[in-house]
Formats: sequence, C-alpha cells, structure tokens
Amino acid sequence: MRYLSGRRSLFLPVATCLLAVACSSPDDDRPPNTSDDAGTEPIDPTPAENLALVCKPGSASSSPLDIPANTLTKIDVDTTGIRGDTLMFLHEGKVVLASPKAEPGSEPADVMRSPVMTFDLAARAWSTTPTMFGASLSGAIQAAFAPDAAYVFTKKYETSTLLEKVDLATFTNTAVGDETWKAAVTPTWAAFRDYGSPFGSIVDANLVWDSAHAEVLLLGGQAPGAALGTFGSFTFDPKANTWRASPRGTDIARSLFTDLETTSNKLRLVVARARAAWHRGLPPSDLAMWVQTDVVPAWQGLDAELKGLKDRVAALGGKSGLDEQSITMGKTRFDEAVTAYTAGTEALAGALAGETLTALDRVALKVREAAWALAPEPPPRLAASVAVLPDCSGLVLFGGTHGDFATADTWIYDFASQRYRQLWPERSPSPRQGARFIGMTGGRALLVGGNTFRRKIEPQNPDEKLPTEAWLFDATTMQWSFVASVPAEEEASMMRIVGATHVGGDTMLAVANGGSEYPSLQRSSTWALRLDPNTLDAEATATKGVDPGTSFSRAEAASGWSPAWYDEAPRDPEGTFGAWIDGLPENVWTALPTVERPSTSRSWGSTIFDEKNHQLLHWTGGHQSDPTNTVQHLHLETGRYSIGHVAEALSIGNTFSGRPDCNNHTYNAVALDPVSGLLIAPHRAGTHVYDPALGDWVDFVPTQPFGYDLYSVKTASTPVGVVAWTGGPSAGGFFGKFVADKHAWEALPVMGTFASLVGGDESGMVYDSKRNRMLMFAAQGYEDAGGQVWAYDFASANATALEPTNRAFIDNSPSSQALNRVREMVYIEALDLVLFVQMWVDNQQVGYDVANNRWVKTSLARHASQQFGSVDCGIAFDATRSRLYSLCNYAENFVMRAVPANITTTPL
Repeated sequence: MRYLSGRRSLFLPVATCLLAVACSSPDDDRPPNTSDDAGTEPIDPTPAENLALVCKPGSASSSPLDIPANTLTKIDVDTTGIRGDTLMFLHEGKVVLASPKAEPGSEPADVMRSPVMTFDLAARAWSTTPTMFGASLSGAIQAAFAPDAAYVFTKKYETSTLLEKVDLATFTNTAVGDETWKAAVTPTWAAFRDYGSPFGSIVDANLVWDSAHAEVLLLGGQAPGAALGTFGSFTFDPKANTWRASPRGTDIARSLFTDLETTSNKLRLVVARARAAWHRGLPPSDLAMWVQTDVVPAWQGLDAELKGLKDRVAALGGKSGLDEQSITMGKTRFDEAVTAYTAGTEALAGALAGETLTALDRVALKVREAAWALAPEPPPRLAASVAVLPDCSGLVLFGGTHGDFATADTWIYDFASQRYRQLWPERSPSPRQGARFIGMTGGRALLVGGNTFRRKIEPQNPDEKLPTEAWLFDATTMQWSFVASVPAEEEASMMRIVGATHVGGDTMLAVANGGSEYPSLQRSSTWALRLDPNTLDAEATATKGVDPGTSFSRAEAASGWSPAWYDEAPRDPEGTFGAWIDGLPENVWTALPTVERPSTSRSWGSTIFDEKNHQLLHWTGGHQSDPTNTVQHLHLETGRYSIGHVAEALSIGNTFSGRPDCNNHTYNAVALDPVSGLLIAPHRAGTHVYDPALGDWVDFVPTQPFGYDLYSVKTASTPVGVVAWTGGPSAGGFFGKFVADKHAWEALPVMGTFASLVGGDESGMVYDSKRNRMLMFAAQGYEDAGGQVWAYDFASANATALEPTNRAFIDNSPSSQALNRVREMVYIEALDLVLFVQMWVDNQQVGYDVANNRWVKTSLARHASQQFGSVDCGIAFDATRSRLYSLCNYAENFVMRAVPANITTTPL
C-alpha cells in the first residue's frame, strides 16, 4: 500500500519494503533476544497435499457431565464474576479458572468469587481459592500448555509484555501474594516504547506448545509497533531462552505471495487516482482528459506485471510446496482478476462513473484473494482461532481478522515437519475472529462463538458478537460440521466467552460474560457441550456453512465503511454546491446541507483544509465516534464525501496494511504540510504520512523524537513544514518540524521558554503569517484557562510570553464558560486575528487580537445548533475564497462566507 507509482519519489526507498506484507522486518522491528540465525530454518518443498496430521483414536471415556449431546447447555449463572482474559485448564480432575480480577458486574453482592477459582465436575460447582493471580494476562487469546506448565503473555506493571511460565502443579495451592507459581520469566517479547499509556507489543496472538520440539509457537496477532503491524511467526526455545523468526513455506511460494500482494496494492492505488478525479467535480471534458492522461497509462502499465504473475501462477507445481487444491483455487481467483482487469481497461475507455471505480477495485480484491489462496502459511491476522489436537501431531487454525476483512480459511500445522497446509473443506463456519477453539479427543476440535464486523456503525464498537454457534472440525476427514447454537433467548448471556477447555469424554466447559456490552452491567455464566459426532445435522452444515476461504469485507458490513457507497452516490450538476456557498449571507455560520450519503460520525478532532485539492479532511476517533481509521474527505466542488480505502479497525497502533489506527481523539495532532502537500500525523509507533490526493497513507517514519500522547502532541501547518509542540509526562518536551524530503523530524532552536503544559482541549498553536512566528496557547491546567499567549519567532528563535492586556478576563472566567478551550483556531491575516471555534462570550465568537495583544469578542454569532461550537468542532479557513469551515460530530458541519472587512471586535 506504500506504492506511489512515481508520484512522489522521496518516499519510494521505504515504500519498497512496506509494500511486501511478508517482507523481512528491519532490524529495529525485530524483537530483542532473538537468535542470530532467525529465519534460517530449512524449508521442506514436499507438496502439501501429502501433509496430514497423524491422529490416534481417542480413548473412550464417559462424559464427566450428564448433559444432552450436541447442545450448548447452561450449567449456572452468577458464579465466576466478570473477567477479561483468563487462563482456563483441567488439572487433577478440576477445572481451573484464573484471571487478574473477577469483578462483580451486576451479580448478587453475596456471590463469593476470587481471581482463581476451581470447578468440581462431579458437584457442578465453583469454589474460590486463596491464590491471587497477580499477572495481567495480555496479548494472547490462549496460552501454550506444556506437560507441566503454561506459557502466557503478561503485562508487567502495565508497561512491557513478557512471556511467563506458570507452574500448573502449584498454581491453585499458593497463598495470596505468593508468586511461586511463576516458574520462569522469559525475555520481553518485543521492544516496548513506554509512551505513557500501556502500548502492548503483541495483541490477540495464539501461543501453542510444540510437543515435537518442546518449543512455544507464536501464531498470528498484531504487533502494533511494527511498520506493517506484524513481526511474522516466531518460536521461543525454553532451553536457549531465545526467540527466533520461523517463516514457513518455500521461497517460490513466499515470493509469489509477496508479489501478488504488491500488485494488488498497485492496482488499488491506480484506482485511487481515478477516485480523486471523480470526486473533484471536474467538468466532463476535464475529467475525461485526466483519466486518459493520468489514470489509463498507470492502469495499462500493470498489464505486463499481471501477465508475468499469471505465468508464475500457471507454472506452480510440486516445488512450490503448495497442495494441488490450493494451486487450483489460486489459479481460479487470478483468472477472475485478469478477466476483471480486461473489463476495467474497456470501462476506462468510456465515461468515468462511480460504478467504474467499484469494478476497478474488484481487480485488486481478486488479486489479493489469489495471494491468500496461494499463501504458504497463514497471512497476517488478528484473533485467529487455534486448537491443539491432543491425539494428533499438530494443530488446526481458523479465521481471524485483517481489520478490513475477516476470513474463513482453515489450516493444519504438523509439529514434526513444521509445515502448514491450507484446507478446502466442503463447508466451513462463516468468517469470524476471536472464537474459542478447543482440542478434543480423536482428532476433533470444537469452535465456539466469535465476533464479526458491526452491521451498523456505532461509537467505539467496530465489531459485534456473532450468534453463538458450535462447529466441529475433524482432522481425520479434514471437514467441518455444524453442532449446535444457543437458543435466541439465551444469546445475550454469551456476549463474550472468556475461557473454555476440554474436560474429558468429548465434553468442553466454557465461562461467559453477558447481559450487556458494559462490564458493570454484565453477569457470568457457565456452559458445557457434550459432543456426539454420530448425530450431527448435515443439512445444517450445508445451510449455515460457507465456502472455504470466504472473506467478509467491512465494506459489506456497513455502507459508510465502503468507498463504493460514496463513489456511487447521486451527483448534483458540477458547481451547484460552490454556487450555494457563494450565495450565503456574509459572516453568518450556516449549516451545510445534509448529503444523501454523509460521513460516518467523527468526533473530537480538527478540521483540515486542503487548498491544492479543494477539500476538507477529517480524521479523528474516540467516544461518540466511528472507531475505524479512514480519513473523511468532504469535496468542496460537489459537497460530497469520499473515503480512500475500506475502513480498518484492529488494536491501537499500526494495522497489517501499515495504516495508523484512529481509536481515539486526534485533537490537532495532525496537520497538512504545505511544502509536500501531505498530511503529517505523529502516532504511537511513529509518524504516518497521508496523501490527500490519493486518499491513503503512503509512508511511515518509525523514528519519532518524542512520545505520543493524544492529549499532549500538537501540530500546525507552516511554510517550513508541519511543526510539532509536545509536552506533559508522556510525550516529553519537543519543539520542531517535519522535513518531508529528509523523511525526519528536526528540532527547532529555542531561545527562552514557552508553556510546558500541553493538555487536550486546553492547548493549541497557529502560524502567524504576518510576522513569521508561531502563536501558542495553553491553559494553566484542566479547566483552568490562564489566558496566556506565547510566541515563537522563526527568524530569531526567541520564545516569549506575550501577557495579553486583558488576560485576567480569561484567567478569572468560570470553568462553565469553557474559555480554556484554546484548541481549535485559525489565523485570519486580513483581520490580524486568531479565531477560536470552541470559545464563546454572549454567544459571540472569541478571538485573539494579535496587533493589540488582547482577547476580543467578535461580531460573529453562534449558530443555533447545540452541536456547533462544542468541544467536537474544528475550524479551517480557505483564505483564497474567504470561507470558514467547521466539521463537527454526527456529520453536522458548518460554513461561513467570510467578509473580513465587515467583522468587528470588542475587547473582553
């Protein structure tokens, strides 16, 4: 996704590696304490159709629970408390459940619970233990269970992720505060940057004990600090106490996968060029010329690349290490891509339309599907489900999420040969992530629960639970079968399965939280399922299952997450929207008309004006906001919205596509660089760069000389680039600029001092173009306005406090007046005025009179909407057309046709 097609060559050296999802990570992306020979394990080229797990017959034993077969049965409620990540296993005939905490939720106050509890299968009852499990489980969906111990990811003092060995024999027998169960502490998994708030180095991976080699396998998961959100597969050797990279598959298959992914991204970014032209609102003749001179040559330039890939796919055979069925599936998908590419070439010869863009996007999608069908090992994903089969020589892996799509692919892995094989069963469960997968006897495993993408965009909740189902995978037949579902009236009680384990006799036990999405309102319950493989419903398998390898796009889940939804929106005649603004009354804030396909809800962020492309950009998240990571474009020629890619949502940090998350407020921590025309966004793992013309993130700079804290990193546009001002205990003190052609931040010299406190709503800065200086505003503390103003002069590097003449008015204002909100502002040179959008006196907009060094009340009246002027709103100024814009929450947006000569001010 980092391919610029020659558009801006300054980022191409980094783009070369970032394109390849499977390419080797740079040295600073590799975890410490890894062996020098990482990634050098021998690769077996034997075709994978010869790979099968060796399974012995399961030992016959009766179920420890007398319950109906193939039915999810509720055992109890209100017993274990509300838990997060848990460690759950069978030990000496009892089920052990452990987690750092067991909160009461809405359960009865007299319920006895403890962090560690045991379940007596004969009595069907939980009991508390005196053990305190002090570790904070983090990073892995499941632990790796060795014969006498479990390896778990924990977060030490909420700062660094560790792999710790838990002695199972002593686990339930130690006193509160006694950590003798902690048998060993292994090296920190990955380089951890303490930016103030916990930033886990691995998220929702799976840990597996490889019994053939006595090692721990790390499968899947997100490494949010890595450039592409993953370090790949790793193995931990307990004897050597080291991690090593452990890629699987032949060089032929691995290089083909990388090249297919690369071409898919190239295709997608060519479509981005066409999308930019389409939404610009160009006259038909200009649009046609743009397409023929810019888009068509780039599109046709990929013809030879696609033909080369087609030849490589067609030539695949035994030396690739791939099985025949995967090769057939990959060829079919790539042939579909070539057919779609030919149709796209023909479509580009005609008039461009929104439907054309959708058809062109389909080509990139099909190439990516071919890559995943031909992958030598499971491609990057979060929250896959993995089951170790106790009677077999390996494991089975299913599904997971890539952030923009979820998958339903099934893989087996053989411990002895250390090889994967992707399976193509007749039917499989639908795409899902986070399901519990429990290894049973006889080569069988039960998949229970799981999540999918929300069908309706809601604040901070990108995903939702699927209706609870149980599916059986049989390694001896390599087929899936539907087992059971939870009755509709019980569905709410299984909002999240927090732990599950095999308890003998083809029976599993699970613990769930439910009743509400809010933990404080939840209740716990215990469930069990006894499997009878001889009485399964084949018809239900056929109707409820999907084709193997099916993927489910976030764009299919909710229309606002789909570029096509905006591309295909009905269009007004060109120039209609601009003419409407030209006809507005002067100096009056007016609500923008609600368009048929509005943006998803964005909140607590800045409004950014892009002069070159005549559009507004909005990228922010947090509560009351869409939690995905798309930048919303409002095109000012047409009044229409667009997004440049299918929305993604994973954990905090970098996604598998190399994009940053937007799970929280950005405030004014992102700004447009007028030098390069790119959007610069300091972030948790480094600095991201966004091209507003392409509608996508095009670069990532891992070296950032300051930590990131969403409350205390402020940026602003200046003629020398984006300037960053950081402070507070998390981000540290930095004042400098981002130099695009050097690909780096540079500190600016500072003589004197300015505000050391940089808070969320209580600080911001703006460029004073009349004097070539920065004006910086910061409150004295939370809801403590202060009223001070600082200036930084670029020529002299002097920083001074300006002491406004009527600073006391701001300083003495009550917090209810919110005059501490000096966050969102613009400088209007014609008025020599800094105008704030979140500060109001007598319903008149507040500003700072630069020439007279005083706070003023302007003649600009507040709009009647309760949304306008709130903490949700940003502000931007189009100096060329003299228009003010303010993007707020719930797609409520405002515009003013400003006539500066008729705006008056009154000192406060």
